[in-house]
Amino acid sequence: MESLKEYKVRIHFNGWVSEIRIGASSSGSALAIAKLMFPKYLVTGSVKQV
Repeated sequence: MESLKEYKVRIHFNGWVSEIRIGASSSGSALAIAKLMFPKYLVTGSVKQV
């Protein structure tokens, strides 16, 4: 099993910018998880490993 890494993903909530940490195996997976969690908000490609 791959070990999970933490990634910060930037999300825009109606004009408010927030960063959340998501545990995932890759940055692409972290973005996909964030989009599934927050379908109504803009999830940007700003991902950085923590």
